[in-house]
Amino acid sequence: GFRLTKWTANDAEVLAAVPREDVSKKLRERALGDYAQDRALGVCWRMAEDKLGIQVHKMNQKLTKRGILSMVSSIYDPLGIAGPFVLRAKAIVQDLCREGAGWDEPVSPEHEKRWQQWVEDLEELKALKIPRCLQPHGSVTRQLHHFADASEVAYGVATYLKVVDARGAVTVTLTMAKSRLAPLKTLTIPRLELQAATLATRQDALLRRELKVPLGRSRYWTDSSVVLRYIK
Repeated sequence: GFRLTKWTANDAEVLAAVPREDVSKKLRERALGDYAQDRALGVCWRMAEDKLGIQVHKMNQKLTKRGILSMVSSIYDPLGIAGPFVLRAKAIVQDLCREGAGWDEPVSPEHEKRWQQWVEDLEELKALKIPRCLQPHGSVTRQLHHFADASEVAYGVATYLKVVDARGAVTVTLTMAKSRLAPLKTLTIPRLELQAATLATRQDALLRRELKVPLGRSRYWTDSSVVLRYIK
């Protein structure tokens, strides 16, 4: 029974059909058709291009383990598209934990240098964009492809949706990614590769539940012969 308001769209014709008072405040302040960016479920939406990105906040807290963790957590990235970059900052926090640093102790000059370099590179994250639309009109078949990999530092999976239309044209779009640091307790590379493969199967189950479109048989990719042997 709620009246839906705060509408936003990247199409002037659609917005023109919505009562002015029900349009998003940001769009009311701009002329209809003057698109910039907005947030959709917390994710940055570049409306003119219809692409998703990452919103970057100022990193101005104290350089302690608590401050760095807080700043890293401020990057909201539920789809994992900035995972490889954010992982570098999480590795700093993990190293501080490994060294037994206190939560409010100033970090060492070495870690401060690593952090400052990461913050400088943070500006590049603003240029990261992926298409919001996963499948074009007229899609005939859809298939998930999961790429799993690991190193001694981290492991993860990147999932792409491959769509084929009636003309045979293929569209491949990054759908979701997930990465995790290797645990403090040292694990072998084969075991971490198996963790990555497990992560891929869990991500497949999640996407099949959430996408709500007919999907063909998923494909899993790994460069680890050990994983393939274990599965066999």
